[in-house]
Amino acid sequence: VSGTGTLIVEGTLPLNGDAVNTAMDIAATGVVTVTGGTGSSISGAVTTAVGSMLRLSGNTGNHARLTVASGFTNNGTIEFGGPVYNGILSVSTGVLTNAVGATIQTNGGNGVHEFVGSLDNQGTIDVANLSLRINNDGGTFTTTDGTLDVASGNTLTVNGGAGGGTMIAGAGTVTAGTGTVDLTGAETLS
Repeated sequence: VSGTGTLIVEGTLPLNGDAVNTAMDIAATGVVTVTGGTGSSISGAVTTAVGSMLRLSGNTGNHARLTVASGFTNNGTIEFGGPVYNGILSVSTGVLTNAVGATIQTNGGNGVHEFVGSLDNQGTIDVANLSLRINNDGGTFTTTDGTLDVASGNTLTVNGGAGGGTMIAGAGTVTAGTGTVDLTGAETLS
C-alpha cells in the first residue's frame, strides 16, 4: 500500500509479507493482524487510538514479524500471540511509547516474543502467557511510571546486547506477578 494520504484502519487489516508505505491510523475499532511469513513493514507514521489492536500472531512454521520505520505511541493494545510461533516487533528509529492506559501483552505462542528497539513504558507490560524479550541494543528501555506484570513461569528479559542498552526504572514503576524480570547483556541501570 503506497500513497500520500493516511490509511485509516476501522475494521480488520491483515498483513502477511506486506509493505505499507504511507501513514497508518489505527482507529478505536481497528485491528491490524500481522501473521507469520516473510515479514511486513510500515514506513509511514503510525498512530493508534484507545481501543485499537496491533496483533502479531505467528502461525504454523512462521513467526509474525513487523518492522516499523519510526517510533510511535501505542494508545491501545499491542498483542504478541499465535497458536504456535511467536511475534517480533521492531522499531527501527525513535521510541515506541506505551502510553498511560495502553498495554503490551503476550498471549500464547511458542518460544519467546520479542520487541527490538527503544521502549518507553508508561502503561502496562503484561507478560501473562509466554515470555517477552526487549532487545534494546544501543537503545533505552524506560519504565518510570509504568507497570510490569509478569505471571508465574514467564520472564520479561531486557537485553542490552553488544551495543549496551540502558534501562531506566523509576520509583513510580509498579511490579506485579511472581514471574521473572531478567537484565542481560551490556545493560546499564539508571
